[in-house]
Amino acid sequence: MEEQLSLYAHYDPETDIVLLRLDAVDGAQVVSEETEFGLRDIDSTDGRIVGLEVWDASSRLPNDFIALIGPPGAAAA
Repeated sequence: MEEQLSLYAHYDPETDIVLLRLDAVDGAQVVSEETEFGLRDIDSTDGRIVGLEVWDASSRLPNDFIALIGPPGAAAA
């Protein structure tokens, strides 16, 4: 059976942060590592990257991508 990936994303313009949750995982299992772009969330049980937090997103990501994501609670375009 093929494994399915769940995706959640939002952009917060007040903090200029994009949050990408790449897979559902118990928060108690997540370890965050600081990177040059923000944070990388790793599932401590198997080492998979399950999320990314991109700081200064408007200068690191294409504007079209940020517009597609939208603010927290908005429906994706």
